[in-house]
Amino acid sequence: MRWTAVSIIGLVAGQFEEASLLQTSSRDRALASRAHNSAKVEEEDELDDALGGKSCTTWLADEAVANAHDEIEVFRTQMAAHGYQRAVKKSVKIGAYCPAIIADTTLTFLDTPCEDRNQVLQECTKGLKETCKFSKEAMKKMMNFIKQEFHKAINALPLPGAQKNLVRSNWHKANDHLLEDAINFVDCNKYNIDTNDLTADSFEELQTEFEDGLKALEVAQASQMSLIQQHQ
Repeated sequence: MRWTAVSIIGLVAGQFEEASLLQTSSRDRALASRAHNSAKVEEEDELDDALGGKSCTTWLADEAVANAHDEIEVFRTQMAAHGYQRAVKKSVKIGAYCPAIIADTTLTFLDTPCEDRNQVLQECTKGLKETCKFSKEAMKKMMNFIKQEFHKAINALPLPGAQKNLVRSNWHKANDHLLEDAINFVDCNKYNIDTNDLTADSFEELQTEFEDGLKALEVAQASQMSLIQQHQ
């Protein structure tokens, strides 16, 4: 069989047309599926609203904002001061409220989206673990932020390249262990506990570890400022 230029072009054009139709069909199915899922979510949201429906976690996080606002705000501003800007997770908000919940045994949480006090305490064990993870991750990010700001400041100094490298090296030798300590102050393994072992002291201990880590970061920052001022 002889293939002419016209027949080859026609074959290729047909293949392109078929591929285009398949692509269009696939896209239409995807759009239809997305629309269906979106409608389903909206229906579920409307049903939740009609029932006054908030999950226990969402309701408890809102209660935390109302009852532990100062604690949450202190935590957020501590991180922001060291370059870490991130919304505080629901579980972390709950963690800030949990010491008060544990202390007040009269809080039964009946007639709320939470089944009972035991479910709330389960949320608190999650809040403790998640607060620790959040704090440790924040500590790592803040450490990196401090290092980045230091290198920017060194680059701006009117020094020869070799001298800048020497300043960097000396600072890292003196402070890298402080920054690692800041992370290691927070040990999340010991906060993986169940409700029977949950106490307000667990949250206070975690807060102390976090603040010790912040102090180590602040020492490293003070060292940066002193070193930079010496070479300006």
